[in-house]
Amino acid sequence: MLRVQFLWKAEGTVDRALAGLRLGVTLEDLLPELSGSFRTYSTLRDVLCDAKAFFGFETRFRCAARCSIARRAVAALLEELLRAADEASALSDADVAEKARAHGRARDRTLASHGDLLAPGEVPLVGITGHARPRRAATAAREAHDAAAGSARGGLARALCRALAATKATSVDFAFRSLDALVLGSAAALSAVPARWARPLRSLLEPRGGPAAAWSRFREALAGEIAQLWAAVEAAEAAAAERAEARAKADADAWAAMTRDEKRRRRFLRDKAALAEKLGGAIARATGVEEKAAEAADEAPVDFGRRVRSEHAASVREALELYRLATSVLSGVTAAAAHSHRAKVEVALEGFDVFEPLP
Repeated sequence: MLRVQFLWKAEGTVDRALAGLRLGVTLEDLLPELSGSFRTYSTLRDVLCDAKAFFGFETRFRCAARCSIARRAVAALLEELLRAADEASALSDADVAEKARAHGRARDRTLASHGDLLAPGEVPLVGITGHARPRRAATAAREAHDAAAGSARGGLARALCRALAATKATSVDFAFRSLDALVLGSAAALSAVPARWARPLRSLLEPRGGPAAAWSRFREALAGEIAQLWAAVEAAEAAAAERAEARAKADADAWAAMTRDEKRRRRFLRDKAALAEKLGGAIARATGVEEKAAEAADEAPVDFGRRVRSEHAASVREALELYRLATSVLSGVTAAAAHSHRAKVEVALEGFDVFEPLP
């Protein structure tokens, strides 16, 4: 078993984000308890590699969740967020309307003062005061549809706020025959799905082996991307090796052509530079400050670009080596935990063998 731990800064905690909103509450105050379970009879490998299964019809799973929340605090918070969204929308609409009125007044003044200079039927795009016509990002029908959808979502959100404020305990049960009936056979679910997701969802749920076919395409794309990264890393390392070999040969030829006195002087300068570098490193370690400004100032732009490419190639090689080691040694993920101050989220997984199907 391999355990990986990431430590985040204090700025990345949920409580710090809530404090930035100036709400005066923490995550523990809003959500004292949250637990859930998701169980299925199929492992991840069966879903991604079985080309004969109907994912949308044959998949069986069970979900359960339990949540305790501060009802009045969450309801008040949602109401404030909805009120802020409505105010921002109203200000935006008022700004657009004011710009449209300013454009109309400027156009009328332009026609009154310079109408003789315009061709018959020509309308100025910008008035003499510079007020341009507001741009429209969508058609009138699309704007009406978005407004109706936003109003419906706002009504549902406000109904949820009222339910939270007035309900002490709620139990909700959902049952459906299959994923295909839940997603593709429900008008309410389809209306909430973006149009660009409808075709991929249908290709996953309806045909035999839909997830396996999608995973096969993903494997091929990922394998090609990894091959390209390896080729780029090897090319960068080969170029660096060629430059180092050419530099060493040039230094050897120049050293062979030097006189004895010149060689003695070069040795003295090299020893002096080594001593200065050693003393400078000792001072930097003692003070905790590392100076690289002089080295960066003396570095030519071409050398700087080569050094950056070499460092990038080294970083990519480390990532590729880590991926190769993970796919050859690790099997799957069994547990995950996230801590944020006093909040803790734990996830237990069984059969989540995500590393085995990877290329």
